[in-house]
Amino acid sequence: MIIIDAEYPDRQNGYKSAAKLFTQNKNVTALFACNDAMAIGAIHYLKDNGYKIPEDVSVIGFDDVEADLMLEPPLTTIRVPKFELGVEALRAMINYLNNKSNTKKILVPVELILRQSTKIFSKKKS
Repeated sequence: MIIIDAEYPDRQNGYKSAAKLFTQNKNVTALFACNDAMAIGAIHYLKDNGYKIPEDVSVIGFDDVEADLMLEPPLTTIRVPKFELGVEALRAMINYLNNKSNTKKILVPVELILRQSTKIFSKKKS
């Protein structure tokens, strides 16, 4: 299930999106948010509604902001190399200004940062 109707990807809309998701399906066991702010909002919704993280629902964000470490439990997230991303954005802007051409797609490596908001699943032996 995908919820993509939030006006802006912030905590408040993370809360609202989680409410919409869990109204549609109470059996969701994992949630991936487009950024950490949305994930933090979703965590607040889950806690307000009696869900335990990660026992009932695993939550993963994207961008690894400092506030993630202050959450209980700390948020599992995808770390984006912000410095490298900024360098590539500047290169793309200079290329556009010099050549007036569209830039190509730029990929930067990301890293999964495992913290306590996700439950580790193991295969059951048959």
